[in-house]
Parts: sequence; structure tokens; C-alpha cells
Amino acid sequence: LGQFAAEVVAEIAAFLHQHGRQAELRNLHGHGVEAGAGHLQALQRIAFAGVEAQCDHEGRGRKSADAREGRVTCGEPGRIGGAQRQVIELANHMDPNRYEVHVCSLSDYVPLTPTLHHADVRLHVIRKRWKFDFTVVPRLYTLCRELGISVVHSFLFDAEIASRLAGRMAGVSAVINSERNSNYRLKNRQKFCYFLSRSCMDITIANSTAGASFSSTLLMQKISRYRVVHNGVDTERFKPGDLSTIRQSLGFDKDALLVGFFGSFKVQKNHPLAFMAMRHVFESVPHARLVLVGDELYGGMHGSSDYKHKM
Repeated sequence: LGQFAAEVVAEIAAFLHQHGRQAELRNLHGHGVEAGAGHLQALQRIAFAGVEAQCDHEGRGRKSADAREGRVTCGEPGRIGGAQRQVIELANHMDPNRYEVHVCSLSDYVPLTPTLHHADVRLHVIRKRWKFDFTVVPRLYTLCRELGISVVHSFLFDAEIASRLAGRMAGVSAVINSERNSNYRLKNRQKFCYFLSRSCMDITIANSTAGASFSSTLLMQKISRYRVVHNGVDTERFKPGDLSTIRQSLGFDKDALLVGFFGSFKVQKNHPLAFMAMRHVFESVPHARLVLVGDELYGGMHGSSDYKHKM
């Protein structure tokens, strides 16, 4: 995860260096910044603006602003989306002696707050009070100015548009968007917003080459404006353990071949495809078992509850 965080910073630095934005780097809070070999040697403040929860201000499920993967889902930790978890890991693993990372959410429902180090001073909530709450932009602008933010890194539609506008208004050195998915659809108004604000964004960091290529085509942006940094893995939490004990607790034979499918229950995950593939596996390995790890989205939103029942 530390390497993952370093790669994210390196990609941001590489962009600034490539486009000759040395003046902005040198003036980051009066500290000299050297961008050499595509790496940022000193970056004072980084903001991950907006991990938008899929719930309204009363904590109930609401219709998602877009269909992309990685939204923060309201519920138990096991049902938290990848975008929020990634932001928390980035914030926790960047060197605090070199980076001051702040996390800003557009919802006051942030179930991973206990896992964010020093959340009492690093977590900021700018609540989106209704569907088209344009006051988010000036409030985010104010936060960026008060904290002296240098880089804004945003996740998901609402946060990305707000960060593009607020970041440019605040004069930050770089505005970074994210892409964590592919093969989804955007509403026409969302495409229009992305198009109008395209000049306010510097680069997009994707977690896959497929995602970068898809987003480039969908948003009609040059592929040169994308960088790919694959997801990191917490090797302290996910590591080999006592398999016999774990299998026994789950009711599996110690010699059974287990195939894991990890993901929330929603149409986009395409569980039926896994089921079709497993038919072929069962033909040659009768004792194999398919393990589905995940749950429906908070409140069964987007038809998740019905989809889970159907599966």
C-alpha cells in the first residue's frame, strides 16, 4: 500500500513535470519542489475531495448519480465500496512527514471513519444537501483555501465536478480525477458537465488500462491525460493463514477446490457469467466449490436486493 501511494504521487508529479509547471511546484506554500525523473520530491498538501456516499442527508438510500463502480455504500464495513476504502488507505499510507492529507466527503455518512488515522483533524464533511446542491463548490473552495491545498484528487461524478470547479477557483497546482471502472453508462447531463469542465482537470488516475481506455472514449479525452496505477493490497490483512480452521468454520472440506468471487451483488458484477464458467469447472473437478463474497448494496438500492435474491 505504501508503494501504491507512492505511485499515485509519482504519476501526479510526472504530469506536472512533463507540462513544465515548475513555477507552481516551486510556490507550493513557499517550499522548493523538485520534479525530476517523474517523481515529486516534496509536496506539501494533498486533498482527496469527496468520496460521495450513496445516501441522502437523512441516511436513506438514494438514486446514484452514475452507474460506475466504487461508490461508497451505506452499511456495515463489509459493504463499503472500493472508492472510499482506497481513499482511506492512501491517506493512511502516505508519509506524514512529507504529505498532509485531508479527506473530504460529500456525505456525513462515512462508515470507515474509525479506520482513518487522526480523522478528527483530517476528515471534513461538506454535505450535499440536495440533488443539485451547487453550494458544494464554494464550500469546497473555501476548504481548499483554508487548508492551503496543493492537489485535489477526487472520486466519482459529483465530487469530480465540484473538485474541478473549486480546485481551479482556489488556484491549486493540480486537479486529479479517478477512474475505477469500465463498461458503464453516463446520463447526458453528466457527459455535458464533464465536457464543460474538461479544461479544469489535469489528469485522471485509473486503476486499470481497460478503465482508462473506456473513459477516454466515453468522455472524448486524449489517452495522454490518463495514468494507470493498479490497486494496492493490504498484505498485513490478506495473507496465508490456517486454511484447515477457516475451511472448517465455513463448512468446506479441506481438500475442496475453492473458487472465490469477490464483489457486491449488482448487475454490473455479472455473477451469471461466473456461474456459466463454473459449470465447466464442475465437469472436470466435481468437488470444486464457488464462494461468493459480498452483499447487496445499502437498502437494496439499484435493485441490488432483487438481484441478490435472483442469483
